[in-house]
Amino acid sequence: MPDIKSVLVSCSSAPDEGSGILAYAQELSLGFKKQGLDVHFMSPTPRSRCWLEEYGILHLATDKLADQVQSARNALDYLNRQHIDLAVNNDNPVLQSIAPALACPLIVVGHLNSTVIAALACHQPQWTDHVVAISNDMLANYVSKRRLPVHKCSVVRNGIAEPPHVAQAAQATQTSNPGSGGHPLRAVYLGGFDRRKGGDLMLEALRLPGWQESFSLDWYGGLPDGATAKLGRIPGVRLCGRVPRDEILRRLSGYDVLLFPSRAEGCPMAMLEAMSQGVVPIASDGVGAMREMIDSGRHGYICPLKGWPEQMLQCVARLKADPARLEHMKHAVRQRFLSEFQVERVVERLLELGRLPTVDRTRRPEVIPVLRWHRISRAEAGGPNLVHRLCYRLGILRTAGELHVR
Repeated sequence: MPDIKSVLVSCSSAPDEGSGILAYAQELSLGFKKQGLDVHFMSPTPRSRCWLEEYGILHLATDKLADQVQSARNALDYLNRQHIDLAVNNDNPVLQSIAPALACPLIVVGHLNSTVIAALACHQPQWTDHVVAISNDMLANYVSKRRLPVHKCSVVRNGIAEPPHVAQAAQATQTSNPGSGGHPLRAVYLGGFDRRKGGDLMLEALRLPGWQESFSLDWYGGLPDGATAKLGRIPGVRLCGRVPRDEILRRLSGYDVLLFPSRAEGCPMAMLEAMSQGVVPIASDGVGAMREMIDSGRHGYICPLKGWPEQMLQCVARLKADPARLEHMKHAVRQRFLSEFQVERVVERLLELGRLPTVDRTRRPEVIPVLRWHRISRAEAGGPNLVHRLCYRLGILRTAGELHVR
């Protein structure tokens, strides 16, 4: 088996921006560092290099609005010059473009079942050694709908490192005594007003009578002006806005339940972060790994999307009325995290896959198509761009040109 001493981890977000996919890529990078590997991070240029410098991670810039053919050439030269032994792609189109020209194995991690994110993960599978699906739903989708060969795909659910303060936070949580007619439980929702994250279902729940008796809610994430006005008038709801991930991790131990009505996820990092600190998830049965992450009734609850607001309220009311059950679930969900969802397990599995390449790279093409950057926000595009939005939703990848390798 080939020895792996250096790893390149790519991401579509700069290390000081982004959320779920970035959190996964950063956790993975630090997990590889703990294994003693040299780690390189490929992403758009960050405004701050603090994270890179703190952990001694080298950076390769692949910017969204740059000449993508030149970015591909620079990236290929970098990987060859640095003698990278394994590349792990997390939604970066430049790395996916140069897959046919790589000298090292390539693992692609899928993070969604749909949109252009799924299309990129399954692009050029003949030049990808392994595609990692982070849920069984995703594996089924990639194989049946995207025609990915089964032998190319492995299920490896996400993992995170235990936050440094988590032991003290967990101990404080386990000795708390909420509920039983006392103060409402402390609930947190982290999805902004994204429909995929179930923001509309959360608002629907807050329109039902009597919920304030069971919980108070901290609502995190960006909100449009209309939603801010609606939520700001509801007693018991505190709007916390966008908060850096490190700050979220510090605050999570102060909550009892995570409200998670997502319609579609991969293996959600926010749910893992809550589980790591004994916060009980009340999640949906939407597409994604939520049903695989917890056993409903033991580590939290899985409520059907149809009727989620009403079912969620019943679950929270039950936990408030039964403090012993709540404390038991807090302990059980943290133990579930410790046994199955730590990042060390993910790192070991990816290194195992990296040592088992499936692509014959002795004969590589001389000319390869280079993709356009696939995810550009309205601000980055300089205004509304219907073409970008349609391509994103429909999973359409477009080319920017060709790279002559030799």
